[in-house]
Amino acid sequence: MSPKTNTLAWSVRGAAIVVAFVLSAATGWSVDTTPLKINFQGRLTDASGNPVNGARDVYFRYYDAATGGALLYAEARTAGTGNPVAVTLGNYAVELGGGTRFDGTEADFKSVIANHSTVWLELQVVFEAVMTPRIRILAAGYAMNADLLDGLDSTDYVKKSGDTMTGALTVSGALTVSGALTANGAFSYGGAGTRTESKADAGAMGGQSGFYETSVPAPAADWPTGASGWWHLLDVRHSNTTNNFSMQFAGSFFDQDLYFRKTNNSATTSWQQVQMVGTPGTVANVVTAQSRTITTYAVPATSAGVAITPLNLVITPKKAGNKVILDWIVNGEMTENFVYIVYRNGAMLANSVDGSDNLWSGIVAQPYEPDHNSTPENAVVKIIDESSLGVATTYEIRARGYAAGTLYFNRTTGSTGSNSYETSLSTGVATEIWQ
Repeated sequence: MSPKTNTLAWSVRGAAIVVAFVLSAATGWSVDTTPLKINFQGRLTDASGNPVNGARDVYFRYYDAATGGALLYAEARTAGTGNPVAVTLGNYAVELGGGTRFDGTEADFKSVIANHSTVWLELQVVFEAVMTPRIRILAAGYAMNADLLDGLDSTDYVKKSGDTMTGALTVSGALTVSGALTANGAFSYGGAGTRTESKADAGAMGGQSGFYETSVPAPAADWPTGASGWWHLLDVRHSNTTNNFSMQFAGSFFDQDLYFRKTNNSATTSWQQVQMVGTPGTVANVVTAQSRTITTYAVPATSAGVAITPLNLVITPKKAGNKVILDWIVNGEMTENFVYIVYRNGAMLANSVDGSDNLWSGIVAQPYEPDHNSTPENAVVKIIDESSLGVATTYEIRARGYAAGTLYFNRTTGSTGSNSYETSLSTGVATEIWQ
């Protein structure tokens, strides 16, 4: 071998032992458009310790082990690639990752550092023996996976997949989640985080299922009859937002009435009041009527009689079949012996009369005495509807007689304004009892 070749070979072997490798922790990764790199500095001397000068062709290889292992990446710095290593007085500095790739399993230097927790660097001057031992790239080489970012550890960030976070997450704007969303704690949305949103039109097509409220339920056709002021709405919508199929519950803030409907593709589908069930024997509902109306009624000698309309009682039972106790006090005088009967929604209530419906039979008779100028008499009428209806019901108290006559309501038969004219108050009460 020539002296020059012998000298270089010796210098390479010596360099493998005496070279000092320094990774620059200060510079880290560059952020321009070129591939990410690491500053790498070293010193090369001959066997006598004299510094080497001039350009050198060098291969840089990266492995996943100190010896053997897989070749992850290899790059060349040679005259042929246009970037040999410049050595001045034994010192040189290069950017790892800045050479020309020629081998390895990874596509670029960035992937070597990003995908492997342990990386070993091996150097070889072209046409000479490989320098040993390999040098492990430590923390400075992982600046791209820095332990802290803006002072926060990596555990403080949520990764792409398979990760969890603890604490509050605030998102301004839309958040789209593809896949299942699991919440093991409270999940808040809507006004003040109550999970209640605003919705004025219960019949509006599309939208989302949810819990809603409004202070202006409109249009009226889309809500239960008479809805006004603050109302709740529970809306369970079909997944196809181009139709109007929904199951809904609604109710006012201020009472215990509850309404239900299935829209069946129509915003104005009627609502049904939900029948509540209470403790048997307790009061479910009460309605009253009272009147000082002064008038007369022509009482017929017919089965239907005449309705005393100021004392009509209108009630919607909470449950069909509940008993309704009906009480009236009727004040006045009559010219014949009259009896009282009760009608329910235009039909005579059972037990109002005897089995033959004789005109003199009824619930109770109006007291009668011949002095028509004395203080008015009063009749107490009581009857129980044993099996009420589940709809709005009008109870009428009616008077009838075997012979026609006149009922002087809330007064005597005396003339208006005379000393014998006395006014009084008549009342009615319907009390629904849970069964």
